[in-house]
Amino acid sequence: MSTIQIHSILDQLEILRSQPHLFVGSESRGMWHFLNGFDLAAGAISVDVDYPKLREATISERGWGTMSSIYEEISLSSKTEEDIVKELINIHIETWKKVLASIE
Repeated sequence: MSTIQIHSILDQLEILRSQPHLFVGSESRGMWHFLNGFDLAAGAISVDVDYPKLREATISERGWGTMSSIYEEISLSSKTEEDIVKELINIHIETWKKVLASIE
């Protein structure tokens, strides 16, 4: 995967962050499924880094990761649906930034 491709992924995630309702509405579970599918599609173009490890590092850095499912953990917090959606997107953006940094 090239840096150009990763920048494109980050650009798409930034669009998603600015207007999440255009993609999946306002439900956090829908965003969770959307982002998992996004990662699968992005991964299909081959990442030569350990994406799951980088994602787990991002989750931990953001103060999560005590449960097996990050979605369930965030959902059990006092965050609103909107804040859960933002947090899920932010985790993915930060992880892809780590991917980019690891290949530059």
